[in-house]
Amino acid sequence: MRARRLLAVAAAGALLLGACGSDDDTDEETTDTTEAPGVTVERDDGEGEAEDEVSIEPMEIDTTVRYAGFEYDVQTLEVDDSSGMGLMLTFDVSVENTTSDTSTPNPEVMLLWDDGDDVVSLRVNTNFREVPGESSSRGEMSVQVTSDDLETYDEDTARLTFGRTSQAQAIVALGDDVDTVDRLPVVQDLEGGWDSAAGFEVTITSAEVRWDTPNRQQLDEGSALLIFEVDVTNDAENQVCARRGDWEITLPDGTRRTADGTSENCYSAGEDERGVIIGFEIDDPFEGDYDIVMAASGAGNDYEAIFEFSLSGESAAAVEAAEDDDSDDDDDSSDDDDSDEDDESDDDES
Repeated sequence: MRARRLLAVAAAGALLLGACGSDDDTDEETTDTTEAPGVTVERDDGEGEAEDEVSIEPMEIDTTVRYAGFEYDVQTLEVDDSSGMGLMLTFDVSVENTTSDTSTPNPEVMLLWDDGDDVVSLRVNTNFREVPGESSSRGEMSVQVTSDDLETYDEDTARLTFGRTSQAQAIVALGDDVDTVDRLPVVQDLEGGWDSAAGFEVTITSAEVRWDTPNRQQLDEGSALLIFEVDVTNDAENQVCARRGDWEITLPDGTRRTADGTSENCYSAGEDERGVIIGFEIDDPFEGDYDIVMAASGAGNDYEAIFEFSLSGESAAAVEAAEDDDSDDDDDSSDDDDSDEDDESDDDES
């Protein structure tokens, strides 16, 4: 309520200012002469030491990345040069807890840029409070860039990294020569599942590739996690069990691995179980062809089935959006063709 009152007061003040200035009919344009915060440092220009004014521009970032169960929307960068010791960079961040339990985000964040063949890294301080499950909060990150640091600063390769170098890091690009690596889950469009002909059926309801586990552990670099959510129908006359070791995936290079885990192991006769989770650790990059063999068993009977599929590096939602855009373009093209035909018809009649 206080924020709304402040907004109302601000709006009223803007109207009053507009009224006060209405007698002035001049339309002179104003120029913003505010300079980006910067400091003067000694930098090697290739011909010896030379003074150079180094500045870091405040900027809108609006980039969301995911790390260890939290999604970080890095929104803006503010720059302060008042300390006289270089520049203080402050990032405004919105944080979403994607898990169901309350937790405090505490990522290892670094500011990096390239200096020739070397990489300069500065530790970023994070200030986030506890976030309830499936909720969002705001916080900030800050880092002091000293005058010595600015001697090598390269705005084109500047980036933020979330996580240790051994992990599947998320990267927020600040410079034009860097790509963002968001580590957001990649939803797969997979239909089907495992139907064992003997009355034990597993149907896929959703599938995604991600780089963190459900308990907020970030995977190592070069690894990803394939997670299926499935519905299980046991029409057999006995209990059937499909434990972790009963699921085996074949990777594109032929490597075979058992499942990392399942949320359910055994299913009573006549039971329908919804929302069962099955996870597999796979290699990253992960695009390619796979198969998963289910070898369930119960009461001396075997219930085997195989599911073959391909994984795409592009989210199913993104693919659908692109197809919708193509469809719209085709419709526009068709409308243009119809219009051209109408024009030709009019010309013939005349």
